[in-house]
Amino acid sequence: MTDVTRTIGVVGTGVIGAGWAVRLLARGHDVVAWDPAQGAEERLRAAVEWAWPSATRLGLFPGADRSRLE
Repeated sequence: MTDVTRTIGVVGTGVIGAGWAVRLLARGHDVVAWDPAQGAEERLRAAVEWAWPSATRLGLFPGADRSRLE
């Protein structure tokens, strides 16, 4: 089986959406997030930065990079 990188959309960037975004990024996927709330992008990026050290300790997949968030 070959490794597949996918672009996955996350709708909503609150606690649940941010958690999914981090998990997907840690597994090496590209993530496109959408939330209509003002300031949602900044809060999501802050949540990813906050959670990334824990994701790193748990083990990242090849290609994992928090900059793959759009």
